[in-house]
Amino acid sequence: VGGSNVAHQFYLVNQAGFTDTFDLSYTSDVTWSVSLPISVGPVADGEQVSFTMQVSLPANVLCPTTGYFTVTAVAQSSPAVSDSQRVSVRAACGVGGQVRDATTGQPLANAYVWIQNTPEGLDAYYDAFTDASGHYVIADVPPDTYYLGISARYFQPSFYPSGWPTGAITITISGDSVVVDRDLVGSQMDWSPAALSVTLPADAVLSETLTLTNSGTGPLLYAISEVGSRVPTPPPARQDESGIPRVDPQLYADLEAEGQTDFLVVLKGEADLSEASAIADWEARGRYVLDTLRSFARQRQRSLRAFLSSQQVSYEPLYIINGVIVKGGDRNLVDRLAARPDVAYLQANHRIPLTDPVGPVYDSPNSPNTVEWNIQRVNADDVWSMGYTGQGIVVAEIDTGTEYDHPALYRQYRGYLGGSTYDHNYNWYDPYAQCPNGGATPCDPGAHGTHVMGTMVGEDASRTNQIGVAPGAKWISCKGGDAVSGYLLTNELLQCAEWILAPWDLNGQNADPAMRPHVVNNSWGGGPNDYWYTGAVAAWRAAGIFPVFANGNDGPGCSTAHSPGDYWNTFAVGATDSTNAIAGFSSRGPAPYTGILKPDISAPGANIRSSVPGGGYQGGWNGTSMASPHTAGAVALLWSADPELIGQVDLSGWLLQQSALPLYTTEGCGGDTSSSHPNNTFGYGLLDAEAAVNAALSGVDTLPWLTVQANGSISPGGDEAVGVIFDAPQNVGTYTGTLWLVADDPYNHDVRIPVTLTVLPTPPTASFDSSSPDLLGEPTVFTNTSTGSAPMFYLWNFGDGVTSMLDSPTHTYTALGTYTVVMTATNSEGSSTFSSTVVISDVPPVANFTVNPLSGSVGDVFTFTNTSSGTNLSYLWNFGDGITSTLESPTHTYTVGGLYTVTLQVSNSAGSDTAQKSLDVAGPPRASFLSSSPDLLGQTTYFTDTSAAHPAVTAWLWVFELGQISTDPSPSHDFAAAGIYSVSLTVANTAGNDIYKDEVIICSA
Repeated sequence: VGGSNVAHQFYLVNQAGFTDTFDLSYTSDVTWSVSLPISVGPVADGEQVSFTMQVSLPANVLCPTTGYFTVTAVAQSSPAVSDSQRVSVRAACGVGGQVRDATTGQPLANAYVWIQNTPEGLDAYYDAFTDASGHYVIADVPPDTYYLGISARYFQPSFYPSGWPTGAITITISGDSVVVDRDLVGSQMDWSPAALSVTLPADAVLSETLTLTNSGTGPLLYAISEVGSRVPTPPPARQDESGIPRVDPQLYADLEAEGQTDFLVVLKGEADLSEASAIADWEARGRYVLDTLRSFARQRQRSLRAFLSSQQVSYEPLYIINGVIVKGGDRNLVDRLAARPDVAYLQANHRIPLTDPVGPVYDSPNSPNTVEWNIQRVNADDVWSMGYTGQGIVVAEIDTGTEYDHPALYRQYRGYLGGSTYDHNYNWYDPYAQCPNGGATPCDPGAHGTHVMGTMVGEDASRTNQIGVAPGAKWISCKGGDAVSGYLLTNELLQCAEWILAPWDLNGQNADPAMRPHVVNNSWGGGPNDYWYTGAVAAWRAAGIFPVFANGNDGPGCSTAHSPGDYWNTFAVGATDSTNAIAGFSSRGPAPYTGILKPDISAPGANIRSSVPGGGYQGGWNGTSMASPHTAGAVALLWSADPELIGQVDLSGWLLQQSALPLYTTEGCGGDTSSSHPNNTFGYGLLDAEAAVNAALSGVDTLPWLTVQANGSISPGGDEAVGVIFDAPQNVGTYTGTLWLVADDPYNHDVRIPVTLTVLPTPPTASFDSSSPDLLGEPTVFTNTSTGSAPMFYLWNFGDGVTSMLDSPTHTYTALGTYTVVMTATNSEGSSTFSSTVVISDVPPVANFTVNPLSGSVGDVFTFTNTSSGTNLSYLWNFGDGITSTLESPTHTYTVGGLYTVTLQVSNSAGSDTAQKSLDVAGPPRASFLSSSPDLLGQTTYFTDTSAAHPAVTAWLWVFELGQISTDPSPSHDFAAAGIYSVSLTVANTAGNDIYKDEVIICSA
């Protein structure tokens, strides 16, 4: 904008064949002020030098106006040796100015300036950084009124603790340029210490102090959050050998065998993508990375490209790394390139193997309505039940290809438009052009890629084959594998890397970073210590793409991890089997060159069933190739559940690691002990997608072992002691994290303070609680309350001959008694024993029984069935007719009809209880009677019926003397003479009759 300066940097390579000095001049169609050196040199033959032309735009320049400048260099010794470059400077409408420090008055470089037309900045947001002289330009801004903010360092306005747009400047742009100079004043924050590090035994708690001081003139507002961090550390820089760029020995071997070959030329220097992670908008972030890489490549490769063109050498420029692919170069060309000072190294077009399946594979039939064991093992199905299946996330693979219309994959293909219609633009790339239609139609001649993709997203429409971790995600694919050789070639892998960063259409044009995937899986790798792909991975990460790699299949030896899996900036996955043991073939760490931990995590990679070309399925696939897509799918689930994590590669990787199931080893790789976690066998342990999602949804910015005051305000000249509490977990190891301190100090508003907790091993102290006293037959619950460093191992003896090795077991005793329970806790520091008594008592009795039949007749067999509850019962039956029994469930036969009350009493050591039931027994009567005999002659003798009958007697027949009778129930009779008489009584009921006789004595007066 008007009043600003623009600097162009030029690169001059002397190709005259001798040392010379070059005069510089320029011509222009505008009268703007120009600063240009008169000459450069002397410049040795083949040497590259740079110079700068600065153009100063008048403050009142009309906008927009474009000025063109032609810069010419002429060799002083030979005017015929010259070259010109034409550049342009556009005076754009916008805002510019200078930012200075209010205290020193010095210009501030790299200050962040932004404008937005609403407080939220949702409609229009533009930004820029100041140059070395403190100047900034925000150009091509449409007319509007804007809020303008300036900060000494970059930060997102949403982090501003006091809110936005506090302190903003209002500007209006209406067809001309606006100049805003600004002196930064306000609060100034100092903090001490610069890092916090604590060493504690397990379960110990310690409070440390972080002191914040405001030495500025305004109030200081601050906010602190916790962020887990395991930021990978790059290895030492690659060293040149005696100033000569490294030449891949394989390249010389290829030239010896073939005369000409394709190879990779990597130039020195790489683009600075450090600002990309601060761009919140997904599309803008990808565009920034793409434009920055392309711009850097154009500048740094201009001389090399010109040289290759002058030699009539075919080449393909790259931007994913600072290099070009030379097509058909010979030994003379290699030697000349190796001598160039701008070349870092030359590399052959290597054949990179897939991490092929280990062991046999077999066709596998459908398994209706089942989720594959490996999908369940990482708890992906539990995440589905929460409503997250990967929706909204795009995964990608670089592999042998993918069968796009496979029943378990076609619905998830981003190019699927419904029915039988597909659009492969931006969704598929075959750099070899080996698939149908010149490579335009996806295919998979190697089967490997289709199997891997199935593990990421596979699921058929009927859910008969639930083979993928994130079936709701979409997929795209780049065919990195050569169908002829069966290998992946490094040059094509770099082309795939560029396509992943910004997919293009089927014509190889219109690269669009908005179409890039969120996650890319790479189930391939070569030998260790080969860092040719680091730039590609760095570009992916800068664009927010999560890079997952197989760790390799060269185990069980230590330091066998494959490249790129052994890079510091990749997320490498080892393989486990169905018992959670490490697979023997899974490569171990540490990385040989850097010594960093590998793998980063482990996942199922043995006997994996997934999709294969032809619409079928195969099981029995083994390899870290099968393990890594589990992790790629888990990232899709994680980002689907918490979209705020999209693009946060470091934080997402940390979440996966911290939520993994810890697994331990005695292999000792990298100095690991049996209690090392993480370790170089499993990394951080077994992938747990559900735990990662839960951790994200419960707050990703927390460290479970750290508590800190969240925010506050400090007056000018004041300070505040912020308490930071470390709470050591049981797992031994070193825990790292970051306190993210955000303040409205324009110089230090985004401060990262490392925090480290080292947990020392402590010997165990065994202890437990139990639910005793308990009743016989009910489980006794034991709660382990032991302390000591993890991992801890336990041995329980329940006192009845039964043992257990569980952490907190339950046990059911089979006999009454008092038992002594002994628990021994063991860890790497020793053992401890604790004992306690458990009392097992009878269950109090509750009496009950049934009778069959409920009614009957004399002579019937009645069955009494005990249904009482309780333990160790004794029984006492009373059948109501004077007969008893102590059997549990007796039988009884009645000899006399009647209505009986049957009683059952049950007893044990806890008490007794009684139950009663009535029983109706029908039978013939039992005749009997009483009389007033002996009587005197002349007195009346009285008779009383005492018969027993059920049902009741309905008829009586009394027979006295000489055939005299009565049918009364209880008659009387006058005998005519003294004597002894035989009297009979016959009684009858509905069940029968009976007769009873007795003598009656009549005495004379």
